[in-house]
Amino acid sequence: MTVFSTLFRLYRPILLIFWGIMLVVEVIGLVVIDHAVGPNKFSFWIVMAGAAIKYWPLVAGILVISLHMKLFVANGITRGEFLGGMGMFAVGLTALFAALVVAGHAVESTLLGALDLRAATYPVFTLDGALSEFGHLLPGSMAYMVTGMLVTAGFYRWNPWIGVPLIIPGAIPLAVSDNLVRFDQFGETLHRLPYGPAVVITLTVVVAGFLVLYSVMRDTPIRRTSG
Repeated sequence: MTVFSTLFRLYRPILLIFWGIMLVVEVIGLVVIDHAVGPNKFSFWIVMAGAAIKYWPLVAGILVISLHMKLFVANGITRGEFLGGMGMFAVGLTALFAALVVAGHAVESTLLGALDLRAATYPVFTLDGALSEFGHLLPGSMAYMVTGMLVTAGFYRWNPWIGVPLIIPGAIPLAVSDNLVRFDQFGETLHRLPYGPAVVITLTVVVAGFLVLYSVMRDTPIRRTSG
């Protein structure tokens, strides 16, 4: 079984529970908004799920290295094989998350439209808009996951006195994505640059971040469990 498939198998139950909770929160949130302020002026799903696909991958990036690298290497997987499989897992996970946000927005928009609960400012779902949503959400999600990996690598490879200041350069992918490829709850794409250059710069920083991670971790000693 490959690193990629094993990681997805390990995280699948957590993902199912997590997105199940998200759906429950979405239903409750829409009911509360309807009773409190009337027709929805923004997409509650984009607010909630849009944050989730940043911070969940950030945490996952931390956990994959700190919890799983040692186990895989102990079972005969080389560090390079693990890092390559982890990179594939990161791309697959963030793409899945971005697709779920887009699909959830489609369902929310359709449902609110059928119930006449969309205000004029609500971002109505369209197929053209779906491509834009996915194209903005995916790079940001990837950037957050790579940041989680980089921050963990600093602590894993070196001691905390070195790891703490390395948090700042490790957060560069996150900071770049937040400034260049943003997408808000009103469906607005907030760019400091045109989308083309913005996404190219963001993905370049993400790939560079992963290459730095690979360079740092490909020969790192595997720490023994104390006790």
